[in-house]
Amino acid sequence: KDHTEAIFIEFEPSVVTFKEILDHWSEMHSPTYKRKTQYRSAIWYMSQHQKETALAKIDQMKLGSRHGYLDDDQKEDVLSRYESLSKVLLQNPIYTDVQPPTKFYQAEEYHNNYLEKEARL
Repeated sequence: KDHTEAIFIEFEPSVVTFKEILDHWSEMHSPTYKRKTQYRSAIWYMSQHQKETALAKIDQMKLGSRHGYLDDDQKEDVLSRYESLSKVLLQNPIYTDVQPPTKFYQAEEYHNNYLEKEARL
């Protein structure tokens, strides 16, 4: 009960970027409500660049953009629709922790490669 279910993604940055992985994650995942530890929303980063990219993605999601990253003009457009930034954040809460990695334990075999196994059914 003191663990979080997670996936460990190994990737080649010259093939797919961390940003692209986060963009895909944001389309599949809804971090808009609080969950208990086991099912909480979290991103573990392996470098300062990944941390900054993850925090930027969360900021964009708070501003209502799941797809891509807003430039300064787009941010101003979104913010102009609200009286204050605090209203934006209240209307679009994102409950995702961004933190350095901790010990990772491999799950039992029947939990591994779930999507791959389900595709065979």
